[in-house]
Amino acid sequence: MSRVKIHTDGCCLVNPGGPGSWAVVISPEEDLAISDKTIFFSGGHNKTTNNIQELSGVLEALKWVKENKKTNVIIYSDSKYCVTGANVWVHAWAKQCWKKRKMKHGVLASIKNVDLWKQIYGLYCETSCRLEWVRGHNGDPFNEFADMLAGKAVKAFSDNVTATFSQLDIGTTVCQVLPGKYWAPRYEVIQLFPTSSTVILKCLNSKQKPLVMSSKEFNSAKMILL
Repeated sequence: MSRVKIHTDGCCLVNPGGPGSWAVVISPEEDLAISDKTIFFSGGHNKTTNNIQELSGVLEALKWVKENKKTNVIIYSDSKYCVTGANVWVHAWAKQCWKKRKMKHGVLASIKNVDLWKQIYGLYCETSCRLEWVRGHNGDPFNEFADMLAGKAVKAFSDNVTATFSQLDIGTTVCQVLPGKYWAPRYEVIQLFPTSSTVILKCLNSKQKPLVMSSKEFNSAKMILL
């Protein structure tokens, strides 16, 4: 059975307390680059932390694995906090009923982001995924794409840096961004009519009918260029 590889990433513009986002990029193991078979989605929060977004990316990946009943899955993250936590810390925390974690010199401290860790632990055990660390910004095309997607997503809904109708051309690829948790449908411009200010978009990761949008509708739809 073909193995599925998933890359996750998270970022926060001002850590802690600023807007942040997470991204999930899914592909067959044999794929060496982003292709039409690549699935990706993203989300975020207006007031968050970098670690919360890294955890959110892993959690959303695990949810996708469960919902789609996938097996033989490896999830890659460039966050040692996520990888070490999921592979080591959570097992001890679960035995301690999620109340405290042991620090150096026997000091006890509360578990940060415990609600996210509980969900990750449950799904990690249930789905039997493997979570592995990958060095960030080291040339891995899927890690780089996840980083790019998370970065563009947080800028899109925090600073309103989105694509405009005037930037479009035939073959341009865009995806939609919404605040809070959102999925990111990926669209390709298949027809463009500057005279009537109309664009036709084909969805690349679902079977929905092509979208026909006016320039005003497109400019208000919060799309980012990919």
